Amino acid sequence: MRNDFRNAIEFAKEILKEHFINGIFQFPEDGGIPVALTWLEYGELAPSPRTIKFSQPDLDRLLLVAQEKTAEFDAVVELCIMRAKHGPFEVVLEKFHAGLLRQKIRRPTKSGPDGAVLKNRKYVIARAAFEVIDEFHLLPYRNLAESGPHESACDAVALALGEIGYHTRQYSSVEKIVSEWDIHERLTNRDARKLVRKNVE
Repeated sequence: MRNDFRNAIEFAKEILKEHFINGIFQFPEDGGIPVALTWLEYGELAPSPRTIKFSQPDLDRLLLVAQEKTAEFDAVVELCIMRAKHGPFEVVLEKFHAGLLRQKIRRPTKSGPDGAVLKNRKYVIARAAFEVIDEFHLLPYRNLAESGPHESACDAVALALGEIGYHTRQYSSVEKIVSEWDIHERLTNRDARKLVRKNVE
């Protein structure tokens, strides 16, 4: 193992150790990350969060999913708070907000793992990989056409997770998580998503 790859693993460990204590992921109290990630999934983050935009179909889909999933519901509530402060309300969002105030709309009951916790965990793992890419100029994923040692950013993060005692430590698991939040890929494949990583941090 080359020294610079070993340094990349140690670098990833320093980022991950803030959030994985004794091999257990610690959920941030403010909960701001999953809200931003949910907005990123459904809408377009402008330079200022106050100007987050949704196409009508994307907003309709977000409101539909919010009836069943807690992460989406929490993101819509935060969006309502933002619109109430800074405006303007979209018509369908205004109806949702009125339903909240009249207690006709309630937060869905959790079934299975908390979506917000999962989104936070995925974000932290992906962020560690992106930081490794920026700092050590590693490829994000393995190039399977090449022989020799696997020393991608996802490999470094997978090894770092293993060394801090977290159960998700396989390269394939980390690659899947990172690819879900690969902003460069999103920019290439979805022109409507004009995002950069700093918008969700």
